[in-house]
Amino acid sequence: MEPYLSFVVAARNDNYGGDFLQRIQLYVDVLFRWCGKYQLDSELVVVEWNPPSERPPLREAVRWPGAGWPRVRIVQVPQEMHRSYPNSDKMPMFEYIAKNVGLRRARGRFCLSMNPDTLVSESLVRFFSKKRFSEGSYYRVDRYDVDPSLLRVPPEQLEPVCRSSWFRVHRRDGSFSRSEDRLRPLRKLLRPLLHPRGMLSDVRQSFARAGKPSARMAKAHGNASGDFFLMSAGQWEALCGFPELTTHSHIDSTLCLLAAAKLRQVILPYPLYHQEHSRAEHAQRPLTDLQSIQQNVRVVLEKGGGRSLDLDGTSGNWGLPAARLEEWVVPAREGTSCR
Repeated sequence: MEPYLSFVVAARNDNYGGDFLQRIQLYVDVLFRWCGKYQLDSELVVVEWNPPSERPPLREAVRWPGAGWPRVRIVQVPQEMHRSYPNSDKMPMFEYIAKNVGLRRARGRFCLSMNPDTLVSESLVRFFSKKRFSEGSYYRVDRYDVDPSLLRVPPEQLEPVCRSSWFRVHRRDGSFSRSEDRLRPLRKLLRPLLHPRGMLSDVRQSFARAGKPSARMAKAHGNASGDFFLMSAGQWEALCGFPELTTHSHIDSTLCLLAAAKLRQVILPYPLYHQEHSRAEHAQRPLTDLQSIQQNVRVVLEKGGGRSLDLDGTSGNWGLPAARLEEWVVPAREGTSCR
């Protein structure tokens, strides 16, 4: 039987942000804890992109629960394939191309793209288990940042600690410290006078005169969207996944604009927690040209009426569908060749 929901993450054992193995281990432990409790018919697809040769692969470096939900599949994209892309010498992993590889191979009716240092809340998985997703919607949440040093507690204390100690939240209208967020009721009253502080503010302004699509796009929750983006497998196919750019920024928020032009946005009222970490590596990575993104999205929207909102020309080739990639089912016995 095919799973109802596929969780998709991209990772490599390179200690990104510091203590990466500890953070991904907590992600796995929490995901299994709540999916098991609510018997969520699910799978976890891990795309291991460009694995470092000097470190053990993730199938060996992470402690994977041997039974229950979700079922785990690890798909590996080798170093030689990574090196075939522009900017491969500047970026050790193309996060969104890697996520597309997992989304293209996911077997769930709905697919949730995440990052492997986030922590699903019990209320979020309880909602998942009710199977109330709509084919015509995409789903977002607010992300709450937590200091990972505070999370070295027994499992039953983990979520209370997150609720009481988060220090920053990423909402549709911007990112706010805990003290700033206490002014949220006042912000709602003043919203007509305020400009969004989120990543999409500049892009939204470029569509101020774009007609009907811009009204929906103005409400798109693009803040920290790389950590949580959920929609049906069919809609991922129609949107050709994430734009397959070999740069660093604005890729996830661009998908928000494309999805908002076509689908109904649902912002779920359940928290997603994030283990905060260093981003020093980002300074060396090439940034996406925001002006180019705006022009390309405008062209896509002007086409209108098509089945696919294809931004980067990948069309049916998004997610490396023809590549023969090694795949392991956890608990793994031996590697097998994927289609």
